[in-house]
Amino acid sequence: MHGVSKIVGILRDLSLSHAKKKIKKNLSYLDFMRKHLTGVLLEATLKMHRYFIAKGLRFVNPYYHEYIANARLRWFGRSCFEVYSSEFKNLPSDHYYREIMDGRMKLIKNPNSKKYHKIFEGRQLIRGVKIDPGDKIIHREHVHEPPVSANLPETIYEDQNYIVVNKPTGIPVHPVGTYYYNTLQQILYALRPDIKELYPIHRLDKVTSGVQMFGKNHEATARFKELIKEGYAQKTYLALVKGMFTSLGEEPVTCKDPVVYIYGSRKSVNQFSPATTVLKSIVYDKEKDESLVECKPLTGFSHQIRIHLRNLGFPIVDDTLYLNKYSAVFRNRNEVTEEYLNTIYDISRMNRAKEECNAEEQKHKCSDCGMILYKNPNLESLSIKLHSWKYSMTDILAHKTYEFKTAPPIWASMKLANAQSNPCTQS
Repeated sequence: MHGVSKIVGILRDLSLSHAKKKIKKNLSYLDFMRKHLTGVLLEATLKMHRYFIAKGLRFVNPYYHEYIANARLRWFGRSCFEVYSSEFKNLPSDHYYREIMDGRMKLIKNPNSKKYHKIFEGRQLIRGVKIDPGDKIIHREHVHEPPVSANLPETIYEDQNYIVVNKPTGIPVHPVGTYYYNTLQQILYALRPDIKELYPIHRLDKVTSGVQMFGKNHEATARFKELIKEGYAQKTYLALVKGMFTSLGEEPVTCKDPVVYIYGSRKSVNQFSPATTVLKSIVYDKEKDESLVECKPLTGFSHQIRIHLRNLGFPIVDDTLYLNKYSAVFRNRNEVTEEYLNTIYDISRMNRAKEECNAEEQKHKCSDCGMILYKNPNLESLSIKLHSWKYSMTDILAHKTYEFKTAPPIWASMKLANAQSNPCTQS
């Protein structure tokens, strides 16, 4: 890990502007790094050069990527513009119209035939040419990844099969949506080029920090996933919630509400059950009216702890999703009305339209592709007070027990210290 520390030190202390003061005029920043680093250190530094840090955020330099998609059954008989506007809603339909009209999308008919091979592009893809079985769509997109927290992961365990890190808040675990390089998995690849494969064993939410496990090969990853599925894993989270949690009683509280998960942008809802979380108050801060709660999920559904705490009337501090947009409590998917889904969908559309309007007014557009560049998030919006604190697993076949634990985050450490020094009192 000494090599990694050296990389981190260079990346933090030797910014581009700082480096230019230290090198000759005819030597570029990368030449400077090549001169002073070798082997693994050099490879890691060159990979990390795709990033830059500003105001506590990690940015990825915009890049072009060619996406190739085979025609799917539900796309048949529809235009490329119609398909992309309805299937990929993370970007507005205007974006795809511009991509098509600027020649960055092509529809290929009979791609494997030299005789009947034909390419369509431009206005033909808006309304004219329809997608048929066997077609391919090639989309060369100028990618602008959203910024994430600049904090780096800390390794808390590593062997030949696994690496376990303390994940910072504000970073997705693996590539998803508009995130690829700005994900924990890819940042680890950049920091550790000696690791050739990384597979997430579980997935923390982007806004959640704490224990995140990766396997270094398929077999090891599958084994840990099997242990979790079979109930041999014990997970402990820390959450800071509004209100006095002990008002529900001094004993641990077990919530078994089904997890009703609403997809506002899709106007859809899923229900996951059985879902069980055991919650216990650690300490109450009377001055701030906040409780530090120990959460032990016995099942592992997305947003389970966040939804269970909201259902009990103690939403997580800073969790704007369940404090505001999804503050309504549903314990069965049938309780979610079409009117409610329409309202949530309209709120999402209005928020996006407002962001686009602000960006238009401020002329924040990419000079290469014309994409609207949204305002950078503030650091507070990238996190909530939920932390994966401990993870333990027993592998009976291997006669081995794994225990992973992080230091508590700063918002919990003072309260934990107070609880340990005054076990019978509330602050």
